[in-house]
Amino acid sequence: MKTLSLIFGLSLVFVSECFSQNIETSTIEWNCSSTFDVQTGTINDDATRIVSSANQITWYDDQGVAKETLQVTGHEGSWSNVSNNGSIIFKVISGNYSGIAQFSKANGVMRVRIQMVLDDEVPIYELTVNEINQL
Repeated sequence: MKTLSLIFGLSLVFVSECFSQNIETSTIEWNCSSTFDVQTGTINDDATRIVSSANQITWYDDQGVAKETLQVTGHEGSWSNVSNNGSIIFKVISGNYSGIAQFSKANGVMRVRIQMVLDDEVPIYELTVNEINQL
């Protein structure tokens, strides 16, 4: 009986690990319904998507063309299951520029915030996520 309980318990752990999406180790597609440009105060309702992995974050426009590709250089925090509330900040670079990409979920709302430090400006974009998929 103890062996059966142990096997059942381990099976539950394995199943929950298979269905949890760890942003630090999985490739995840974040489908976004709108983008808020903080500098201009404008909201764009075009459907875009972001694909995140341990080494790279790519932001695609509404036509599926890569708009921005960011190389991940590190992260702050951890978020082992993006289905649950949580947050993580990735340190990123693109060419000679650096910035952050923050992925978060709070009160059922998922967001991605991208902030880059350029020569003469600091663009900040907040994307509202309506669906995620593990790739």
